[in-house]
Amino acid sequence: MGVRVAVACTLALWACSGPRREADERSDMAATDDAPRLEQSDVAEWVEMIDQLPPGDFAPLASFDDLEDGTRVKMDSMNWFEQMLRSTVNPYWIPPAFVRRSVHTARGDLPDVLRHEIELDDVAISLFETVEFALIRVDRMERDVLALPSEERPGAFLRRVNEIVALQGIETRRDGEKAPYAIALPVPDAVAEGLHFSTAPGRAPHTLHSWTERVDAGVRGGRIYVLAFKARGGGGRVMFLDPRHWFDGACWAPYERR
Repeated sequence: MGVRVAVACTLALWACSGPRREADERSDMAATDDAPRLEQSDVAEWVEMIDQLPPGDFAPLASFDDLEDGTRVKMDSMNWFEQMLRSTVNPYWIPPAFVRRSVHTARGDLPDVLRHEIELDDVAISLFETVEFALIRVDRMERDVLALPSEERPGAFLRRVNEIVALQGIETRRDGEKAPYAIALPVPDAVAEGLHFSTAPGRAPHTLHSWTERVDAGVRGGRIYVLAFKARGGGGRVMFLDPRHWFDGACWAPYERR
């Protein structure tokens, strides 16, 4: 995928967003009805929400230590991208000299968002993540899929996604055993602006045992995107983590009370 790399990781910087938020009074919100619980019908809206975040709302982050719960944010991010992405576009495999980091701190109903921007010779990618999902957006590619003849678009769409997202591989199951997986992305015949489809539209993201059980994709603003979910279901209990409290660590309260 090219040799030149320019990467930007965006996370909301506490030092740039005023006084630190008080986690003690808000930790219980992560497991109450006050916490935003995004349902099946809201999935497509996540893409719109990320797309509409003002670029100026992202602040540079010199170190994960600048986040109140930076160690866990970094480990959570690294863990999921290790599973979801090809190593050639994993921001944690890219030399630090080529990585810029910044953050969007939660405000109102908007979540904490960590963004990674990667630019290679033949492709530019933006990776956005919250505690609930990761949105992979192709900002530039060597050959624009939408510029191709309509009959060539589905194949080109799938090839581009497969170069970025680990659609096949080995995963570690909850019982600790490793098993192969293959995600069959059902790209429609008509690939055009406004497309949104899913490998398992009937599966609610919060109930997934593995991120491979549901992957969404589409086209917005002329750009291909893939939406993958940080599967935390299973064990007989569904966890609703408050996406407004990823950076301060209060989102993990449901696990701490188990």
